[in-house]
Amino acid sequence: MSSCDSLPDLGRKVYIVTGGNSEILVFSFLYQACQNSIEQSVLHNRSSSTACRTCYSLEIDHLSLATVVSSAKLFLAKETALHGLANNAGIMATTFRISKEGHEAQWQTNYLAPWVFISRLLLLMLKTSKGLPSRSVRIVNLSSSGHYSAPKGGINFSDTSLPDASNLTHYDQSKLANVLHTKTLNQLYGPDWPSAAAAGNGEIWTTAAHPGLIESNLGVKAEMPSGFFVERHKSVRRSGGRWDGDRGA
Repeated sequence: MSSCDSLPDLGRKVYIVTGGNSEILVFSFLYQACQNSIEQSVLHNRSSSTACRTCYSLEIDHLSLATVVSSAKLFLAKETALHGLANNAGIMATTFRISKEGHEAQWQTNYLAPWVFISRLLLLMLKTSKGLPSRSVRIVNLSSSGHYSAPKGGINFSDTSLPDASNLTHYDQSKLANVLHTKTLNQLYGPDWPSAAAAGNGEIWTTAAHPGLIESNLGVKAEMPSGFFVERHKSVRRSGGRWDGDRGA
């Protein structure tokens, strides 16, 4: 049985999956598109050149919050429903860089940009969920076990750029932020929030999903101690713990 065969009917559903350059994104999107009854999927990418018959592309650069906002506005102008949002875009252990908005690149790409994007789409997702069965509307934030290696004191809110920290620590802090953001969204808009579906205000199921160590381009631009990533991959491969993008999705 193929991965597609295990999915339910996605007829008349609208989804956004960010990170159009990622292998995991490609498999995840194809899983959705292979359901013949799907109505619309949005492939959210830095480049608007990637699209197919069942999707359209929105151009976005997570290092420019202005493009995040404009992309959300464009989507809201086009669509009247949103059933699922998968925040798949991300970078890992890249060279220290400050965005034009003044934020460390990994912090902004992995956490701030998705936060802004989600905040712009929340009302539509809540509206979409009204009258639908529970679990019909979802947000998935791709996380990582890296959040266990975040700074000992948690997120350094006094200076999230962590100028003296390693590139990998920047990544770990951003992944901790993803997990905490997910928990907060669930507390505010999940099935147990005070004004959830029972009160007629809708609900959003939010999940932090760590796909494992996947064959993808996430680590292509990573700058870590020599051999770190290669040796880790070899070790995990020997133990059968490294997955391809299909299984990861």
